Amino acid sequence: MVALAAFFWLAVSIIGWMIRGWRHFRGHIGALLALGVGAAMITFVAWGQLEIFRAKPAELLEKVPEQIFFFLRSTELASGVSILLPGLLIGLAVFLSFFAALQRLNLAERMPCLREPQQRPGDAPQFLRFDHEQAKSFKGLKVLEDRVKEMIVCRIVEVPGAALAVFVIFILYWRLFLQHFIPSVDGWAFDLFFKLGFYIAPLLLAWAFLRFTWLWAALRRLLRRLSWHPLISQYAAEHSEEKRFTSLPQVDLMTPTPTYTALSASARQARSFYDVLKLPPERAETGERIGRLVEETESKLSLALHFDAQGAWQEALRNRRGAQAALAELSEPVSALLEDSWRASDGATPDAGWRDEGKFFLITQIVAFLQHIFAHLQNLAALVTIGLLLLLVAANSYPFRPREPLLLFSWVSILTSVVVTLFIFVQVSRDKTLGLLTGKTPGRLNITRDFVMRVLIHGVVPIIALLGAQFPQAVRQIFSWLSVFEGKGS
Repeated sequence: MVALAAFFWLAVSIIGWMIRGWRHFRGHIGALLALGVGAAMITFVAWGQLEIFRAKPAELLEKVPEQIFFFLRSTELASGVSILLPGLLIGLAVFLSFFAALQRLNLAERMPCLREPQQRPGDAPQFLRFDHEQAKSFKGLKVLEDRVKEMIVCRIVEVPGAALAVFVIFILYWRLFLQHFIPSVDGWAFDLFFKLGFYIAPLLLAWAFLRFTWLWAALRRLLRRLSWHPLISQYAAEHSEEKRFTSLPQVDLMTPTPTYTALSASARQARSFYDVLKLPPERAETGERIGRLVEETESKLSLALHFDAQGAWQEALRNRRGAQAALAELSEPVSALLEDSWRASDGATPDAGWRDEGKFFLITQIVAFLQHIFAHLQNLAALVTIGLLLLLVAANSYPFRPREPLLLFSWVSILTSVVVTLFIFVQVSRDKTLGLLTGKTPGRLNITRDFVMRVLIHGVVPIIALLGAQFPQAVRQIFSWLSVFEGKGS
């Protein structure tokens, strides 16, 4: 009963969050489809549960005694034959897929310079406006940034491999499970629900996994391009141990959703750059433009913080996006002013002071951009891990026949997810650009608290759950030995 109450409390909380986030659904068919499927499954489970609890046990004892046993079997979630537990787990896996899609749109709304639904790829303004005619050293960065942003906002059918996954999963599911399916004693409706559930839920998770891998692949190409530029290979490499570098906002897969930290840091650095900027009279117009953008940034950021404190999230979001957009526009004249300095060493010119401040401003812009992208990676990785664990428990919570194909799917999907996810985590830890921006050793595997937590959550826990489902007695025995050793150690 506690598990049922917790589940429905979670469902009600998510539904309330959905209603508040309804603005995200306009023009997003994928989110609406996930909502419809998830809501249908939750409704189906709730309806079945209502039918069970509506009958009074005392009346059933007089009229239909066998329904008493059905009532007890259904509500005893740990019995191994309850029809509620697998339904709740699969429904929750599908619903979490919708929840992650809504979270992705919510995160995208916080990030300016993304393409609108009516725009073509590449038409949106740049977050890192370094690639333009006056900054040829950054040539090619715009295309790479567009690819990263496209992996966030594009429809699922536009993600490479998503359409193929529909047919591959269906063919394997048909050949290995549906053709050999043995009807259960709980009726055709029960069987139909799980036939659909064990296909739809893995498909949604496969789509999220593909978006996760392709988003990281696009981001890695952008990071590699940045690592070749003197901004990273020279300036960041020489100054990464300075105090202001260590005070930059964290960029990792355990950091919560970006708030105002990176935006405020970038705004402060923009002001520091403008305060020391000294340009000749022929560049007065550029100086005025920079001053106007700095003032606009500070004004909109102040309004965003004011409205956020009052709980007016729409106004806070609008001004926050405006402040970040002004900083993105500011990076264009700053990168243009610094273009001729990439071939000179630090301190070689009398205006090295404002050039140094300008370079660090570009660094803060890169960090702000990466924080937004890593929030999406964290959201997708969490969905895949939790969803696969829910499907594994669902497959083992009821005697489905044939059982072997479902266990085979769990083995293959979880091991594939763990291997690919851990491989991406290793690449994140070894990346040169990320290492210089976060104060870690670039090109080496950095065993940090963030890395260990990611390995535990997305690697060790799924493997233990998989072994526990396949060899429950052995895993229980291992844990009993560990508890004995712990007792002796204490």
